[in-house]
Amino acid sequence: MTAPRYLQQHDAAVLSRLAAAWMGAGGERARAGARLAEVLATAILLPESDEPAQYAALYSHVSCRNRGSGEREGVFIACPQDANLALAQVSLLTPLALAVLGRACGSVVGIEDPDGGTQQFEILAITPPVRADWPPRRAPAAQFAYCF
Repeated sequence: MTAPRYLQQHDAAVLSRLAAAWMGAGGERARAGARLAEVLATAILLPESDEPAQYAALYSHVSCRNRGSGEREGVFIACPQDANLALAQVSLLTPLALAVLGRACGSVVGIEDPDGGTQQFEILAITPPVRADWPPRRAPAAQFAYCF
């Protein structure tokens, strides 16, 4: 059984806008938009809160362990245009980032590898976004454009 996925209101709004923009683009972007729409359709939305999220969110750092190899990996989940491998920031559209987004510490997620097999990753730790003003509260819709 797949672990439930919980999304903060802000993250859901960003994913929704990104999915809508990309689904009409065609090609790989349309496939990415469809994946985001599927994530949104199956996620449980969290009420707004001042408490730090206990679930992997945009701009949080997630430490994982590959259950097959035992290797540990860290993922900093960023919007696609903020992805920077030199800074260890990966796009939320990468398989690992998309799999852990909205999941709780201790969850196990499966990621299909290019050979058609599945690798299992266990979430060991989640560090929420460090900016005190993240996510912005009730920001106008125009402020969500940064994630395109």
